[in-house]
Amino acid sequence: MIFRLFLLALALFSSPLRAQTQSPPVGFGRFGRINEDGLLTLNVTPHGFSVPGMFSPLEVQFGEGKGKASVVSLNATEKRLKIENGSEGEPTEIRYSLLYPGFSATFGKKMRLRIVGKTTLPVWTFLSNPKERKGLAPGIVISQPKGGIAVAVFLPEGKKAKMASVETEGNVWMINGEFEEEVNEVRFVTVDGLQVTSPKSIRDVRDDAHTQFWSRVPVPELQSTEYAMTPDRNGVTITETYKTQTNGETISPIPPTLAFAAKRGYPVKFDKKVVYPDCITKYGEYAYVQGNVLRYTLPLPSTEERGYLRVENADVKRVALLNSLVGHLGGDWVKNGVDLAYAGMTNAQMAWAYLSETNKTALTSAWKTYLPLAFRLPPYTSEPDKTRDTWKLETEPLSGRSYYWTYFIHGPGPHRYDLDWGNALPLYGLYKYAVYSGDWETVQQNWNVAQKIYRYFDLGDDWAWMTVVNSDTGYSTGTGDPLAATYCGHWAMLRMARVLEDKAAETQFAYRLARCAVPATMRFAMTYWAREKGLIGATSQALGFSEAAAFVAVPMGKDDPWNVSSVLSGDGSLPELFDAMIQFDRKNTRRYLDEYAKFYPDWFKPDVKYPFETNYAGNSVYVTFPHIQLRSLLGSDSGEALWNYAETAEKNRNNAWVAPNVVGELLSRDAPLTLTNWTPAGYLDGSVGANGKSVTLTFDHNPKYRQMLLTARLRPGFTPRTFLANGQPSPFQVKDGKLTAFISGGGRLKVEITSK
Repeated sequence: MIFRLFLLALALFSSPLRAQTQSPPVGFGRFGRINEDGLLTLNVTPHGFSVPGMFSPLEVQFGEGKGKASVVSLNATEKRLKIENGSEGEPTEIRYSLLYPGFSATFGKKMRLRIVGKTTLPVWTFLSNPKERKGLAPGIVISQPKGGIAVAVFLPEGKKAKMASVETEGNVWMINGEFEEEVNEVRFVTVDGLQVTSPKSIRDVRDDAHTQFWSRVPVPELQSTEYAMTPDRNGVTITETYKTQTNGETISPIPPTLAFAAKRGYPVKFDKKVVYPDCITKYGEYAYVQGNVLRYTLPLPSTEERGYLRVENADVKRVALLNSLVGHLGGDWVKNGVDLAYAGMTNAQMAWAYLSETNKTALTSAWKTYLPLAFRLPPYTSEPDKTRDTWKLETEPLSGRSYYWTYFIHGPGPHRYDLDWGNALPLYGLYKYAVYSGDWETVQQNWNVAQKIYRYFDLGDDWAWMTVVNSDTGYSTGTGDPLAATYCGHWAMLRMARVLEDKAAETQFAYRLARCAVPATMRFAMTYWAREKGLIGATSQALGFSEAAAFVAVPMGKDDPWNVSSVLSGDGSLPELFDAMIQFDRKNTRRYLDEYAKFYPDWFKPDVKYPFETNYAGNSVYVTFPHIQLRSLLGSDSGEALWNYAETAEKNRNNAWVAPNVVGELLSRDAPLTLTNWTPAGYLDGSVGANGKSVTLTFDHNPKYRQMLLTARLRPGFTPRTFLANGQPSPFQVKDGKLTAFISGGGRLKVEITSK
């Protein structure tokens, strides 16, 4: 009977989900607002291209670089430009692409390349004539004599073309191409990717297998993306369909971030053999499958909650410490969506079971006051919205797509950065409010607005990075915290969609979360790879991606500890991110913490003075406490050591409001279980009996919603013997250390669990 009940309940949670299709890919990705863009291996403008700055300098200008560019089309994988009023030899069209280790440009009857070496004259050689080596398009290869990146210039095959060098001008070669026909697509390809070519081998590049291969492969074009949940709802299958414009070898490229992860054991499943052509990009290895369809299945990261139970014999001083850290619960300063729907409320909410009655009252009041104001969109016509002006509607000019934003920081140029951070945290805060209060009516009322806020993540999604850009110019993913916040924003939207039983939204958010989990959890592994490839410094930490420079990175031990720590914080410690890091790359997550402790040996000491400027008062709570929670979750530090870190670091209370959930984590290490789901009920209280053998939980369940699903991770030694719901025996199941129970009935629910 119990088994049948579970089958029936699981069926309610496993109804089929339809596939969704984007055709063509929606959004602007990194190609918004400006036309100076970084591709997989080269940086391009309407007037030419260059190799990334960490390599021997090489710049190529088209003619005199006078052409005026206008966007013909763009999406998350490519941008097409029309060039007008250019000088002789400039292209008439340029096609940027993220699907290829280069790009293409269309010329008239003349092509003029001004090849510049900053300090030395570049070297170049003719490619073989097709008559000499079958299938190899004519053209040239350019590099630096002191070792640099080799760029092949493939002329259109089958068309009569003439290449001739012109005398040098200082460190400049002037090379002309002449064609008999009016339209000539020329491809500029880094045939070895970002691998340095020695001076002696430049003339060998023209004959090697890589050059021959890329001469046959045109630039692919993504036609459509389809994604669907797997039957068990624990993964997402993604199907991308490609085409090529000419009769060449057809390939379907894999995002380099994913190709990198797959090569290092990330649990992605491809339906075809993956080919790695020994081509390094800024963001991982280039890889592809043969044919015009790429299909792969990504696992969903853990979607488990972390609900803490109050241990009745917990140290009263440590409970008092937790409550003393609660703060930032609103006031006259609140204005943007992060202030109104996240701030100190979310971190305190996660420690609910340990909050004093005074703090519970203050927290409840803050949610009631500010959350309704967080999800009101313009136009604002009445107070207090008129003066608060929480959300702004912006149109990205090159695509004409509009999105909302609430927060930004300044950066290069007159542009806005960290838009993703500002949009993600209110969504995460809304979820945390609902999952503890059980007020899913508020989520339902604001669901349409939440999805409009989320729209930025669809429009700004970058195919190569598998996550959103932090500015509508592209630019980067910012320092570590925007990507951390973005990950948890996806996570929260998926959790809310499931409670609201919005199947289409669930599929969409599962797709985004599964993709974002790859860069969010592989940053540590990428750090060590990027060091090896010379893309960042030998002791630098990669925080996120950069269009032009491969990574946003800072040197460990020589930079603000906050910057190095930002990979762990979304504006406080977000345990869902840590769960995913441990799930997919435990080894390198541990290695990061060990390196951090090596370069910052006094990392938890509150009064350390650094010889450089710091953003958050050095080793403040804001910087140190995410490290403490991650160390706790990894399980390699003793409880005594963790408490020593926390009780020492708490004395530097800069932005200490981020810490209550971390202290809650430490206090709950002695609890026999951690709640991992209780939706759609609200979690009112949870406590552990003095003998550690009994647990009492209190929930508030709105009968409008389906039955409550209760799950928990059990610690060794706690084996449930009885399970009572409002005093009545209720079926439950224990498997692989996880307790699962479906509970019917509305209103106040009291659950009592006793162990053998």
